[in-house]
Amino acid sequence: MSTLPAYLNALTGEGVHVVTVNEYLAQRDSSGWVRYSVPGTRRGVIKNAQSSDEKRAAYACDITYGTTTIRLRLPAR
Repeated sequence: MSTLPAYLNALTGEGVHVVTVNEYLAQRDSSGWVRYSVPGTRRGVIKNAQSSDEKRAAYACDITYGTTTIRLRLPAR
């Protein structure tokens, strides 16, 4: 699982995208992140059935989980 490396990279404030092969794994991996969470650090999951606003909110998180079927995009900085 990529939870700890993703958390450590998210500490830089740049944001991290974790890509899995299906939505089940994205949800599972994002749930495992809780044991490393610290105040002020957020995680999001991108799913096909989400609205654009929900996806936008997930992309704004420190760690964003998604699948290979969804185009992950880097936010404009």
